[in-house]
Amino acid sequence: MKQQVADGHWITYLADWYVLPEYRGRGLGAELVRETVENRPYKDRRWLLHTADASDLYVKFCLEMRSDYLMERPAPPPDG
Repeated sequence: MKQQVADGHWITYLADWYVLPEYRGRGLGAELVRETVENRPYKDRRWLLHTADASDLYVKFCLEMRSDYLMERPAPPPDG
């Protein structure tokens, strides 16, 4: 799920989520992304996601489109 590069920065990859049709519309996708991206231990990391759909879901969690298929959430600035 994560890769540390030589300069000490972390790149964390979020796989595109899929919710079965019969369970959609219940907020499950949002909860999965929230738990993964906003809760510890990886909330302070830079996130990347390759996706062609559901970008409205991911934008709610500060992931921004960088190209046709790449979304990114930069790491927050370090405290203090």
